[in-house]
Amino acid sequence: MDRQTYVEQVLANLRRVTPGERAAIRDEIDGHIEDHICDLLDLGYSPELAEERAMSFMGDPVEVGKELDKQYPLRWLVLGRVALVLTAMMCVMAVFGFGILSHL
Repeated sequence: MDRQTYVEQVLANLRRVTPGERAAIRDEIDGHIEDHICDLLDLGYSPELAEERAMSFMGDPVEVGKELDKQYPLRWLVLGRVALVLTAMMCVMAVFGFGILSHL
């Protein structure tokens, strides 16, 4: 399995993350793999073997993805979306003078 396939399999198991979080997780995983590969290359491993060993060290991509998904509870995603909608509504009300803000 190559690095890109590994990362994609991890990300496929993330259900509760925003696109920004997904990109950050992609970068983080890729950085860890790169660090492991560099360390193994310094020890004299061939590039192919270093990549293979680095990904085996990272663990099963499905399990890694499931464990990472647990770190992002659904409630935070929902609260973030609700906050975004409420902020947008308040901006519209402020611009057009509707509701409570028109009396301020």
